[in-house]
Amino acid sequence: MKKSLLFGAALLSTVSAFAVVTDGDTYEPVNDIKCVNAWILDRNHNADAFVGSRIESKQSRTCVVKDGVVYISSWAADDPEVTAPDKDGKPVVQQAATVHKFNVEDGSYLGEIKVTLDGERRTGTGVINTIGVDSFGHIWVADMVFAGAEFFKVYTLDVETGACTLAASLPLGEEAPRIDYCDLVGDITLQEAPCTIMAAGSSSSVVFAFSCEKGSTEWYGNFGGSNKITITEFYPSKAGNWSTAPSVKILLGEDPESMYYGDLFYIDGASSAPTLYNTTGSIVESLEKAPAECAQKSLGANGVVEFTIDDRNFIAYPIEQYTGSMGGCNVNVCELGEGMTFEGMKLYWTVPTSGFGTTSDGGNRYHGLNREYVKDGNGNEYVNLISYKCFNGLALYKIGKYAPDAGVEGAIADGGATIAVNGNVVTVSAEAEEINVYNVAGQVVATAKNATEVAVPAQGAFIVKATVAGAPVVKKVVL
Repeated sequence: MKKSLLFGAALLSTVSAFAVVTDGDTYEPVNDIKCVNAWILDRNHNADAFVGSRIESKQSRTCVVKDGVVYISSWAADDPEVTAPDKDGKPVVQQAATVHKFNVEDGSYLGEIKVTLDGERRTGTGVINTIGVDSFGHIWVADMVFAGAEFFKVYTLDVETGACTLAASLPLGEEAPRIDYCDLVGDITLQEAPCTIMAAGSSSSVVFAFSCEKGSTEWYGNFGGSNKITITEFYPSKAGNWSTAPSVKILLGEDPESMYYGDLFYIDGASSAPTLYNTTGSIVESLEKAPAECAQKSLGANGVVEFTIDDRNFIAYPIEQYTGSMGGCNVNVCELGEGMTFEGMKLYWTVPTSGFGTTSDGGNRYHGLNREYVKDGNGNEYVNLISYKCFNGLALYKIGKYAPDAGVEGAIADGGATIAVNGNVVTVSAEAEEINVYNVAGQVVATAKNATEVAVPAQGAFIVKATVAGAPVVKKVVL
């Protein structure tokens, strides 16, 4: 088989500016590969901050990471500007499409994107239920559609303006099941490459797939000309269908001529484990073949992602939802076996070891796992792995041979700068584009630009964040 693949109480709050909390778990290097938690926002480690954040909502569903920003889609009724009259004529806040942004390096909240279509705010149940990034860096969104819908629509999203543009309107045929989530590979704009879109029907065994060639506007069914197939093989075999809110993850092919056609894809549902299929609907790989140490503790959460580090192939997937046996909503990070198979897989880490939380999200099921390849200041590549479980937590893990050490006692990203204290003056070992000092409430108490030091007008514990050569350096200090 071939395929390619802290401190403080104000983290990510809409009112507090900055404070970093890590999960406190120890991840020993395996085969020279490190795993470092850069920051976490969840119910187990900083519950007050999580509850005060914009993503503590059962309608904040999916996430993606691109160019140092984490984007989380939401259709919560939390924008007081979006109202409609009730039966008595009183204005009632409506569900509205919003994307929340977070800084990859320190988890700070970067604001919201109010999503529009043709100049009007997008509203309603399930709008932008899925957010993703295609193989060429375009951010896209798709709505949840209910059973019987005629079309499934995918939009490009301008993250500067919030404007959606319809990119694909895909016919589902008669008696289509509900679709919660989807995935795509290639170029959704069809300017640089073809594109393939896939989705699995909720409480069904139907998978939809559509492709469109570069430069074309005609989408066609990708299963031998048909837009759907019915799966008859599952793991566990007794599943019979996906149950609610299944997710699809398409793998890129190795052949440049066919890498965007979805020849291999994972499906994970509430009653099944991550299972790799081909376009005939046959199982290629499943956790049935994996060692016992890699097994899920319970079914229920849906999500999977693959990535490559130092010529080693990895997979990450949730091992439980909010059952709480390990703190809730944990994810296994494993190296795939020889030939990129599940047989011979090796468990590296479970993240966070202490879990996100055990609060039900109402059955949304989806556990968002996304990765972005990045480089440190010396050009060494590592992976930013985002783990996001609706209504329980969000965290960033840096994984690789050269993954920067995290924690407030030193730099979050490489750059070589250090932070020290001399009396009431905070000093940085190299000139910083900006230095900010925060109290434990997340308020800025001192700031300087293009400087190596800044005076702090008080005593106590503070968080210092300096930007040196574009890289953040963070440390807790006591004056």
